[in-house]
Amino acid sequence: MIICKMFDLYGIEGLLDHFKTVRDFYDTKKTQMIAAVERHLQGLAEWNQPSGGMFLWVKINGIKNVYSMALERCVENNLLVVPGHPFMYLDRDNDCSYIRMSYSLVSEEEMDMGCAKLAEMIRAEKESLKMRSVS
Repeated sequence: MIICKMFDLYGIEGLLDHFKTVRDFYDTKKTQMIAAVERHLQGLAEWNQPSGGMFLWVKINGIKNVYSMALERCVENNLLVVPGHPFMYLDRDNDCSYIRMSYSLVSEEEMDMGCAKLAEMIRAEKESLKMRSVS
């Protein structure tokens, strides 16, 4: 219905131009996020460049279960990332080392600051896990 209305308003050329504008916008955002992740998360995480969309899936190296890191440590430090658990039908007690990061509504500067903060949170979580395993 929405596409039909847009077609009526803009015609095929206008609609195709709109789609290209949206595609280019998200492609730029994706490129900015990949650059921020590469700057701050090398060696701490793994990721693949998405072919489209608004999210980047990141596997955190050395942390089997990211749930509490994502929803406690990160939130307490004003960083919002989503643990992979709900997307894989897992509860918080199941191991899942993936987080999902959105890049659609943040600026390039916010991406950079967020990835730098995430690197700090990963290091702190690893240190905490190491201390717990020693005691």
